Amino acid sequence: MLTTISLAPSCLTETWLSSSVGATTQPGVVLGKPHDPNCWPGNRDLTTTISPAICPYGYTSACDIVDASRRDDTETVWACCPSHFWCDGGIFSCVKSLVEGSTNTYTAIDTDIFGNTITTQIMKTDGINAHSIRVAFHSSDILDHLSPTSGPSLSNPTPARTLTSPFPTASSEPAPTAPNPEVWPAGAWVGIGVGVTIGAIILLSSVVWIDTNLHFIFHLLSTPIIVISHFSKMKVLITGASGSIGGECLTQCLSNPDISTVVAFVRRDLPAEISSHPKLKCVLIKDFSQWPEDVLQAHADAAGIIWAMGSYKGSRTADLEYPLAFLESMARVLETKPTRSQFRYVHLGGMFTCHDQEKKLWFLEYPRKIRGLGEAKALEFGDSHDDTWRIFIARPGGVATREMMGSRTIASILGENWCVRIEELGAFMAYLAIHGEGESSVIENMGDERVDEV
Repeated sequence: MLTTISLAPSCLTETWLSSSVGATTQPGVVLGKPHDPNCWPGNRDLTTTISPAICPYGYTSACDIVDASRRDDTETVWACCPSHFWCDGGIFSCVKSLVEGSTNTYTAIDTDIFGNTITTQIMKTDGINAHSIRVAFHSSDILDHLSPTSGPSLSNPTPARTLTSPFPTASSEPAPTAPNPEVWPAGAWVGIGVGVTIGAIILLSSVVWIDTNLHFIFHLLSTPIIVISHFSKMKVLITGASGSIGGECLTQCLSNPDISTVVAFVRRDLPAEISSHPKLKCVLIKDFSQWPEDVLQAHADAAGIIWAMGSYKGSRTADLEYPLAFLESMARVLETKPTRSQFRYVHLGGMFTCHDQEKKLWFLEYPRKIRGLGEAKALEFGDSHDDTWRIFIARPGGVATREMMGSRTIASILGENWCVRIEELGAFMAYLAIHGEGESSVIENMGDERVDEV
């Protein structure tokens, strides 16, 4: 039977100060009380393995361990981290990094020299740590855990009720009546004999089939069933991951259980705490107007791309030429993949962009028109390639970032048609990149209600 790992709810909700994270200029913040054994099964020893066991509630298998600690090749060993954290080689072994340039404010708990609990506000740019839990199991442990077990025997079992009426008519149970063979016709006995023979043949055939396919069955069952999703695991591409909204889209893709791989096309390397994520691959692109065919061929199996690259002041190169260069280059590659499903292109636009290039605008005319032209050209491209492409234009209004004090209040006051929180926008764009069935090509804004539906 699997070992039950019980953790206090505070282990996944409280953030504590920690002074043992190394020579960093910022105080360390860790999820869960650092010295609470309820938050650290294994007495703070990272090499302690709980077996047989799977990740407890609120934790996911952040990485596989294939070192010599495994008892045999069939044993699965996981380092479990809180959901949305990933493996890290540091003291706490789990980390949730922030996008470069972003800052989070945490309400952290600590104790003073007298043992009193105090709380403090702390701003962090280098993420938050958490404890990992190391578990191991075999596929047979999962099977034993799922198999029904017989309960204790009863000295006076209740006899089965005879279904002579839908409800009992007396407080005492009627005694079961045994069939009298003397009153059964001979044909009935022949039928019973034939039925028993056929049943035996079916049972024997089933046993032979199971024995023949036993290896295949155990191969299926050896897949960790707790992480199986009703969607196939998907790859998502992204540009603009170093920006504010693009970085949030990247974070949401990395935390989405239906996405197995994220490929970021970047001009320069992302910070190590981000690029080290096991689901992330970074590909350096020197010129976004020239896409190497071998790069696109290597990632033509992706479900789609989030195009979060652009400018605020308006740039014909960034807002028009770069996205069109990708669309045309990728289209030539996808022509060699006739059996694949539609490739999803999710373009980050804006509520105030203008597709009509002849219209007179009273403010920010050039950036609104050039970005609108980029959106219009992407939609035209989708219309002419609708057999292989699905184009989405996300046009949010104001975007309330996490750094804004009271971002949820701001979004609520302005309304869902004028403002969206950045984490909602990122989650929705990640959803469009892998699903998006039934959504319009142009989506004006996506507030709380749209994200809740996702």
